[in-house]
Amino acid sequence: SVLDFPTTIYYNCSNPTKIENKFTFPVIIKPSNVIEYNHINFAGKNKIYKVNSYEELLSTVKTIEENGYKDTLILQEFIPGDDSYLFDSVVYCGKDKKVKLISFAQIGLQEHSKTMIGNAAVLINGFNQYSKNDAMINSIKEFMESIEYQGFAEFDLKYDYRDNKFKVLEINARQGRSSYYISPLGYNLVKVLADDLIYNKDLDFTILDKEILLSFVPKNIIKKYITNETFKKKALSLWKTNKVNPLKYSKDTCFKRKLLLLKRHIDYYKEYKNSSW
Repeated sequence: SVLDFPTTIYYNCSNPTKIENKFTFPVIIKPSNVIEYNHINFAGKNKIYKVNSYEELLSTVKTIEENGYKDTLILQEFIPGDDSYLFDSVVYCGKDKKVKLISFAQIGLQEHSKTMIGNAAVLINGFNQYSKNDAMINSIKEFMESIEYQGFAEFDLKYDYRDNKFKVLEINARQGRSSYYISPLGYNLVKVLADDLIYNKDLDFTILDKEILLSFVPKNIIKKYITNETFKKKALSLWKTNKVNPLKYSKDTCFKRKLLLLKRHIDYYKEYKNSSW
């Protein structure tokens, strides 16, 4: 099975070498060891960096190195296109190392604050305005089974309109923050694990293709900051009937929690007003 990837270099900060200028810019810089990276602080620290020249690439890597990060940095070609070219796929491989579940969702908006960039804020499962899902789903399935993976994984992808291919940005060996959307599709993340590993139930291969809108942000953020009109129209059409927000739970009536959610609601307006990507 063949997966497509952007041009990527892995740079070891504990064994510095010359970085070849083989990129077309912009380029993304991100740490492979997020836990180690989270323990260092310095002025201008971001979760992910987007640099526009070879000189900026070198100076950003040097700054991260000099502030104590010793593990690997991922230097990756930036695929053009706004947030709506991003996609998410949640995969579950059973103890027999076969894919049991797979979703495929188009993202319309990601978080824009410097500490949260890369996290989906709005996505629609079962929706893809650029291409059909079948070929990519089959490629992911074949790849995961070829490496005999077990458990949940999350694929971050971006559709590259230059060659009409989905490029895999990274594969997380876990479920992601936004993976909750498979629960309202009938597959509670914990129940899937329990059914497979504890109750030894046979799970048939299922493509989760029902449309569901996952949104962490208020409706007005969607209206104002999603630039893709096709995606925006689709998201708003699903808002009343097929929308979920993992933070909201009708039985959690604690007043402090309501205040916390209200504060978060307000913070999103500040975030998108003051941060861009």
